[in-house]
Amino acid sequence: MMGKYGKPDARLRNGHDGLMALCLKMSVKLRNAAVRDPSKSAELRKSGYRALGNNTDMADANGHAAKSQTGFWALSEGEIAGLQRLIVLILIASPAVFFITAGSIGVKVFWALVIAYVVFGSRAPWPSLRSVGLWAALSIPVLAYFYVLSNGFYGTFFDWRKSEWLLYMLAETEWPQAESDTVILRYYFGAYVFPALTNALLGLGQPQIAFWIFFGMFFALAVLVISTGRQLLLSVVFFSFFSGFDVIGSLLLDDKFYIGKHIEWWTGWGAIQFSSFGTNILWVPQHFMPALFAVALVLPGGQFRYRGLHAIGMAALPFWSPMVFLAAVLCLLPIVLLRAENGVLKHFRTAWLDYVLGVIVFAALYAYISMSLEQTTGWSVNGFSTTLLLFFVLEAGVLLGAMLLISKKFEAVDWTTLGTLTGCLMFITLVRFGTGNDLAMRSSSLALLLLAVLFLKHLPGAGTAWFPGAKVIVVVCLLVGAGTSGFEYYRQGVLERTSPHPFPKTYEEMERYHRGPWYWQYHAEKSTISRLLFGDRG
Repeated sequence: MMGKYGKPDARLRNGHDGLMALCLKMSVKLRNAAVRDPSKSAELRKSGYRALGNNTDMADANGHAAKSQTGFWALSEGEIAGLQRLIVLILIASPAVFFITAGSIGVKVFWALVIAYVVFGSRAPWPSLRSVGLWAALSIPVLAYFYVLSNGFYGTFFDWRKSEWLLYMLAETEWPQAESDTVILRYYFGAYVFPALTNALLGLGQPQIAFWIFFGMFFALAVLVISTGRQLLLSVVFFSFFSGFDVIGSLLLDDKFYIGKHIEWWTGWGAIQFSSFGTNILWVPQHFMPALFAVALVLPGGQFRYRGLHAIGMAALPFWSPMVFLAAVLCLLPIVLLRAENGVLKHFRTAWLDYVLGVIVFAALYAYISMSLEQTTGWSVNGFSTTLLLFFVLEAGVLLGAMLLISKKFEAVDWTTLGTLTGCLMFITLVRFGTGNDLAMRSSSLALLLLAVLFLKHLPGAGTAWFPGAKVIVVVCLLVGAGTSGFEYYRQGVLERTSPHPFPKTYEEMERYHRGPWYWQYHAEKSTISRLLFGDRG
């Protein structure tokens, strides 16, 4: 069975017996490693080698295998792929339910076909009973955890009036909701469709309760895929506190700093902000949810895995959050293209239908989201300043440096992911879209999630830091950053009201709650596009 120099003979190399070839390669590698360094033999046996699933997969560059997971929460490759398929279904089901309910006949048929393909047409595996059980088991403590952090599943900040109003309108009125004969409600409803539908069917009264339940479950699903294994419960806490050095920036530039203040505007009110994960969870979970799902589709367990089916899920992101979709283009698309090396065209040929459907889904959703965008002023440049430089250093630069501090073996660093997320953060620091700073606030969440994944991947490793105290320094940095999220949870749980508040149910109440003209953000004038999408109601 063995050829010269300990290599498999021609029959095995030609693939007549793939399984035996794989075992033989492994044994040869183990033997050679043991000869060079006997201590590595047991380590290699532990890690093993992974074969690619099917020809619609893209794995790590050069086919490198991930370390095998151990423990109760560990997932196999097939279980991860199954949960990723479930994530794709969730991402695509939200716009599908919306347009099948509200759309014209042609639109209804299209979205029904897309759902049918994801459910019946893809070769990707479905979640196993065990993986669904683990998701359910994780959802219980996560929901309890968020119940405490959110002070009882409701929001006290004025931005939540908008979310409550949207949930109420979706739950109590016909889709698409029309203010008049010329104006319809147009918004990225991705995170709102499921709780609004549940609220309408069950009559929960407070639509926010249903929203938080879905958010907690989806958060648990994403974290289970992103960080399987013994770090899982730590990851739940890590993904709810990760942040840059807003505390330091506020101490340096804000002369009215105090415990419990919203400190992320330390560069000036509304100037620029990279939202902490605590801020994302309490203020804008509708944006944080798709960012978590997007990362889970590309970097499960901190390792690159990608299927053609995931393109359909990514194409649905504009319906969940246009700014997160832009971050996915800036961060995740380069990762897919660079990691695939020379296999992009081959991968496209084997999964061409997934990509074609993805392009059509994106075009349909872009037509809907881009209706009546007069509220924006297009692209502009923030302009360089020492304050902006200090902002980038404290919000991203320190964390990037800490990441390298615990990675002495540079070849072990995921330079592709680190480089793309750094480029994305630099871009959204220098460039603005529209009149506010929403581009930086929302797009940064996905890039910082990628950085958090790298920390979870490298921090537990032993012997990789540059000097003995490096890990202590990095942990201190992470704790200082976590202070920003801590401030937000303190505001929500202690300083703000501790009883449920009434939510707006009419246009007049919404305008009063939102402190001035607001409808341009969520409405579009009826047009040819709206009539194509919604028929007579458009």
